[in-house]
Formats: sequence, structure tokens, C-alpha cells
Amino acid sequence: MDALQKSLLCKCNKIHVMKSNRCKPINYVNKSHMVRVSEILQSLCKDEALCEIKLQTDDGKMVIGHKVVLASASSYFHAMFTTIDESNTNVFNIRYLDSTTLQLLVDYIYTGKIIVTEQNVKVLLPAADLLKLDYVKGVCVEFLQKLLDSTNCLGIRLFADLHNCTELLSSSEVFIKKHFLEVVKYEEFLSLSPEEVIKLISCNYLTVPFEEKIKSKQFVIEALDFHELKTKRLITIPQTIRSSPRLSGHKVGGSDDTSILNSVEMFDVNIQEWRMVSSMSSMRSDMGIGVLNNLLYAVGGYDGSLALKSIECYDPSIDTWTLSSEMSIRRFGPGVGVLNDEMYAIGGHNGEKYQRSVEIYNKNSGVWTFIADMQLCRFNPGVFTLHGLLYVIGGSHEFTHLDSLEIYNPKSNTWSKATLSKGAGNIFDGIVIDKPPLFRTN
Repeated sequence: MDALQKSLLCKCNKIHVMKSNRCKPINYVNKSHMVRVSEILQSLCKDEALCEIKLQTDDGKMVIGHKVVLASASSYFHAMFTTIDESNTNVFNIRYLDSTTLQLLVDYIYTGKIIVTEQNVKVLLPAADLLKLDYVKGVCVEFLQKLLDSTNCLGIRLFADLHNCTELLSSSEVFIKKHFLEVVKYEEFLSLSPEEVIKLISCNYLTVPFEEKIKSKQFVIEALDFHELKTKRLITIPQTIRSSPRLSGHKVGGSDDTSILNSVEMFDVNIQEWRMVSSMSSMRSDMGIGVLNNLLYAVGGYDGSLALKSIECYDPSIDTWTLSSEMSIRRFGPGVGVLNDEMYAIGGHNGEKYQRSVEIYNKNSGVWTFIADMQLCRFNPGVFTLHGLLYVIGGSHEFTHLDSLEIYNPKSNTWSKATLSKGAGNIFDGIVIDKPPLFRTN
């Protein structure tokens, strides 16, 4: 190395040291880089350039693409292209899909865009499920939820059940229960089997103004006879589904035959009468009710279109309702209990599916936090506390009334389960009095 080269190298080293002391490393990101790469890949695929993969569908047509692009977006394609038996082939058979649907999904892989229509949604969803394209399946579910009406809800429920779409299944069932009297007017209802009809009309949460709207004439006459005999105290009617009233939301708020209410009544023990107090700010049906620190809380509920996560708090000393901290998720039909100065919101339904999650409200922090989930989903369960434990009893899930009991231990944050006696029937509320009985003598 001559003297000139040594001199230049020495200067470069000095410059490098000087700059490294003045400027920290900077990570530069070209935000348009991947966009440009995606555009080039789309162009290559459109021109069938460098495409080494051919996907043959049941209708005999071919859809082409790049192996690395398809494998990067779909675990289905990744597994297909990396198997030993098929690693050296360029043609792959895709069963149970037509070329139009497959092309839509391949285009989505390249562009991130998908058009969902009433005509393609029912073939697009199972195809996306097959190819493990979760986003596309999700938007198809969202599209069908928006499409729900009285003419198609039974068919969508069947479709959701067939393809294991739990959220769509729950949404369609909630819609059917809410709009039952409209649903029965359309052709889909006639396709139900007798067993399916019986299961549906046996549901305790159908929104109907009068029982005669859904049960057969024979059942209505039988019910009238039973009520007459019961009024005359000539018979004790067993609490079966044929003699129990429905629990479709007539609860303090609740609903009348036509609308959800926000009005509130209080029973005055001094005058032994009910009287009106201030109304809540929101209409609520199927809310939970709890008392904490001498305040009354209306927890969640249903306003006629959405499940609610809002809470209203009533102060009887000033006859005023105020908004309290919202729950983490929406709940209607939750159980509510108070233990150790904390309020529990238990189970219910969030508008899409039944819940087994539980969250608690701490009055000091003013926030809701999740605790351990129950073992079962429960809608409108009964809740009580005893000896430092929280008991959740009965309730319902789907079309089933639960006859089990779960017990929460706050010290270990765990739930244990017990089964009620066989004669317990359909239990939705419970009460415990942990005191000696009081007697009044004349």
C-alpha cells in the first residue's frame, strides 16, 4: 500500500469515527415499497408471467398464480405446496370450488380486496374457510348479519350451523326470537321439521305479546282451564314449559307489549303502594340489577336494537340517575351480584353469542375488570352470596334451561360446579336469607 492510499484510509477512518459519535443509527422504512411490490406481483399474475402454479377446479378451468405469494397468504396453499408428494408438480386440483370463486380469492390474496354480494356470499364463505382465509370468512359473516330479515333468517341459521359460524348462528337465533311473529309468515318456516318447530316455540325468550299467537288452540284451551282451576285453588299446577309464563323481558325498565321502557317504579313500604320515580336515560330490557353502597345499578340490557354495556346508577336520596363506568363488553340478560364491596356482571348475551365471561366493578377504582370465566354460558341466571362465596344458579343457554349451580371463590379466582336436585325445575332467580326467622304475634 503506497503512502497516498494510507493517507486516504486514515482520513476515512477519522471521518467514520467523527460521524459515529455525532449521529445515532436511523432505521428508514420505505412505506411505498411493499405497495410497489404488490402492484408488480399483480401485473405479473395478470400477464401470466413467472407463474409456476396452475390450480384446476371442478369445472375444468385453470387459475394461475405464484407459489410463494399463495403460500404466504394461506396455510392451505402452504401445506399443499410443501408436501413431499406434490412438491415437484405445477398443477394442483382444487376440489369443491368453481373457477369463478377461486379466482376471486386468488385476486384477494394479491390485492387485499374482495367484493361480497348477495349472489356470491354463500359460496365465498365456505371457500374462504377451506382456503383458511379468515378475513374473507369474517366479512362474509358480517355481510350475512346485515342481510338478516324475516324471510331468510331460518336459512341463514341453518347455513351458519352447517359451516360452524358461531357468531352468525347466535345473531340469527336472536333475530328469530325477536321477530318470531314475522318469521312464521314466510316460506322458510314451512320447511322446518315438527321437532324444530317444537324446539323453537318452546324457547323461553320469544318476543310475543300473547301466547295464543304461537301455541295451538288445544294448548290455549288447556292453559285457560289450568288458570281457572288454579284461581279456584282446586289444583296445583306443576312448573312445566306448558304452564310457565315466558321470560321475554317484562322486568323494573323492561318492555310492555309494544316497546322497550326506561320508566322506573318504586314500592313504598310506608304506604304499601308503587309510585313512579325518575326515569333512566336509556331504554332497557333484560338488564341486571345490583345494589352497591346504597346505590341502585341498572347493568347492561337491551334497547331494542343493541345489547348495552352502559351502566346507570340511581341515588334514592336525590331521585337521580347518573351514568357509571361502562362494562368491558355488551351484555343483556346478565346476572348481577355484590360481594366484598364489588359488583359482578355475569354471563348474559352480547348480541352475537351467549357469554360465560364475568367482570367485576370496584367502587374505589371505578373500573370493570375480567375474572375467571364460568364453566357454562348463562343467560338471566340467579345470583346470591353466602359466607364469602358467590353463587350463580340456573339460567339458560340457547334453547336449554340449566339446572346447575356454579360457585365462585374470590380468594382463588376459581369456579366450582354443582348440580341441583332433579325437582328444581327451570331456575332463573335465587334468594338466600342467612338469619333466624322472624315471627310476629298479635
